[in-house]
Amino acid sequence: MKNKSKLSDLPSIANFKTSIEKTSRLIRSIIGNVTATEALLKILSKTDTKIYAHPIAKSLKLEKEDKEYIYELGFVALFANFEAFSNQLIKDLLNKYPKSLKESDKTITMGEVISIKSGKKIKDYMIDQIAIEKSGSIEDWFKYLDSVFNIKALPNGKFLEQICILNELRNIFVHSGGIANALFIKKMKKYFKTAIPLNHKMDFINREKYFHILYHLLIDLHTNIARQ
Repeated sequence: MKNKSKLSDLPSIANFKTSIEKTSRLIRSIIGNVTATEALLKILSKTDTKIYAHPIAKSLKLEKEDKEYIYELGFVALFANFEAFSNQLIKDLLNKYPKSLKESDKTITMGEVISIKSGKKIKDYMIDQIAIEKSGSIEDWFKYLDSVFNIKALPNGKFLEQICILNELRNIFVHSGGIANALFIKKMKKYFKTAIPLNHKMDFINREKYFHILYHLLIDLHTNIARQ
């Protein structure tokens, strides 16, 4: 369906890279400032042994779990960047290639037509509904891009499994406070042989490691789509 014009011209493509770079830069800046502050306090403590007792020094000192939480927030934010991109890319593509819209894609009620009024707004409403529906599942999103627009979005054969596993980790952080629930355990069975106990706190997950893994996966995804 897509023609020879580059996908990199679409606003969603440029915005995606900007958003993930911004998230990465912010998290690295926070961690960098924390590390520099700790180093400074350590130097100052050599001449002033009571410096750590100062209220300001106490507020500036972070434990390992605090740093992990910062990376967890960054991890969740990167997924938010990805989800926003997934939705917006479909909107951009449907607006760029309006013939891709099929009568069977989406129907709207008479009440919705009356409330929307103008033809353009009806089209925008339908596109928005399709984008929400087709970006709700990671697997379905990749299939939709391929089948409708002939976009081979997957950078490699392992990408889909990797991003789906990381998505389940994100869901645990966001919806279950980092504690394994029944849904997480059920979905993880397809990826791992070793079962994770119910209500097990996922403290063993290295948030920093998975933050960087997700960042690089999203960069690879952007690069692969933008060059098509």
